[in-house]
Amino acid sequence: MLISCAALPTRIPAAKRLPQARADDPQAALSLAVMRLRALPAWGVDSDIEQLCRQAPPFGIADAPDRIHSALWSVPEERNASMALRNNTSPGSAARACVQLGHVIHRVTGRPRRTAFSTCAVVGSSGGLKGSRQGELIDAHDAVVRFNTAPTGGQYAADVGNRTSLWVASHVPWRSQLRTRVGLASEEEAALYCFNPWLGTCFNEALSGRARDARGRPSTPLLVSPLVTSAMMAIQVSLGGKSSGPVRPSTGLIGVGLALAMCARVSLYGFANVSEPSAMKLCNHYYDCRFNQSRYQSGKMGYHDWKGQWLVLSALVELGALRYEPPRGPLDGSSAGDYVPHSPPPKRVRGGRAGSGGALKKGSRQALDTA
Repeated sequence: MLISCAALPTRIPAAKRLPQARADDPQAALSLAVMRLRALPAWGVDSDIEQLCRQAPPFGIADAPDRIHSALWSVPEERNASMALRNNTSPGSAARACVQLGHVIHRVTGRPRRTAFSTCAVVGSSGGLKGSRQGELIDAHDAVVRFNTAPTGGQYAADVGNRTSLWVASHVPWRSQLRTRVGLASEEEAALYCFNPWLGTCFNEALSGRARDARGRPSTPLLVSPLVTSAMMAIQVSLGGKSSGPVRPSTGLIGVGLALAMCARVSLYGFANVSEPSAMKLCNHYYDCRFNQSRYQSGKMGYHDWKGQWLVLSALVELGALRYEPPRGPLDGSSAGDYVPHSPPPKRVRGGRAGSGGALKKGSRQALDTA
């Protein structure tokens, strides 16, 4: 069938113009920060050495020369190099020592067997999991991320599940999980998060080659990249979190960062909403109810900004980067049957106040831009 040219429109209509994000749109800045996080190497073995040497621990590896030399000395084959660098006091020797340490991290640390997943469950240890019956939902994910020495299976299986793909732990819990669990279950691996603001025993043990799994076999340490720590801290500060003193991201927040870097879809379980009074009455952990969340979170010596962490989580949920499963367990001193489910994360007021979900802190875009 022939169509007359006269039947065609004389002018092709323009495509509908898509709305453009404003430069000061907090969600646009957060989206960009998440994209940068996903582009970062999640593991020390893959991290850019120049970037690692730009910041001090736990956000990099640039430290005092004696601490860098101590870290190098912990690696048997690096001791001659460590002595040579220690005796070299010329300008730039500290920078060269840091670069050498970066090369050691590349050589002696590793990455998990799998680094990409479709769905991941990140499972906190809040008392809200007690009586939640969320175990099957958690185990159904492609990967399950847990923290420190939180127990699974047995009496906890119905609430928290049986499977663990990756433990994310600070130094002492990492050593414990490595020696008691890793190597027994084929799926389980343990990632080390060194959170101290200096190079010390955490880094030194990771680099020493002494790590052994539960079967006594040498185990290549999976060192969380300090660049992930830096990125998560930048997001937390940008949303109104504390930026001074000894504050550093919690192990739970680092696990969320790793999941965002490795997983297409991430669901959170066992994270309490610190902005909701009823959540603060939950047991401190699903396996330990000696006191409630409020007392637990007030006794961490200021290392973690729990309110700042919730600003991050709720903002990422609203952005669509995370899916949040609210705690369903009983409040401390009550039975599961008395429990009233908590509400989902509060909606953030666009450009609004801190505490309503986390608008970007004024002047904080630079923190995200440089993370």
